Amino acid sequence: MNFAFFTELTRDEAYSFLSRYRQEGERELARLAIELESRGVTVDYSTASIRDAFGSVAGQLSTIPTPPDPSLPSWILESETYQVSRYRFAESSYDSVVALSIYFAEVLLREAQGRLHWEIGSPEVAVQNQPCLGGFRNGVQMAPLLVTENLLRRIVETPDPAVLEDVTRAVATWQDLIAA
Repeated sequence: MNFAFFTELTRDEAYSFLSRYRQEGERELARLAIELESRGVTVDYSTASIRDAFGSVAGQLSTIPTPPDPSLPSWILESETYQVSRYRFAESSYDSVVALSIYFAEVLLREAQGRLHWEIGSPEVAVQNQPCLGGFRNGVQMAPLLVTENLLRRIVETPDPAVLEDVTRAVATWQDLIAA
């Protein structure tokens, strides 16, 4: 996630980005839903469906290696964690990442039955100006694209199928944060 891109946006530009993200994401979600269904993944906007959607999308993603960041200290550059995370999702895969983030958000929006809404990230937090869901307890905001990217990266970097339980835990965490 390119945090600098979002922090440099004006509030008007951030709202414009949110609008484009939702429009393009919903269009891509229609395409992705057909692909997922053809792979036997149910797309019914239930929280139970998210795990299988993540697993299916992660298995189809292409990545592109990124060069090491020379500004980092050697102990980070040499760490296994850093080595396995030196990539970005290929442009050809990114539409699916965006679509899956919209699906994740839409599942939570439907479950919350009007208690969540789209907004842009607060200027005081890391998700500043990013497309977010608001309405969670304690003013917490969820940046669906950021959360989706992080979960997909975890799946891609961990060859154990049990890693999909991380998706289940993430869904439960966000469900627990929906205000009563």
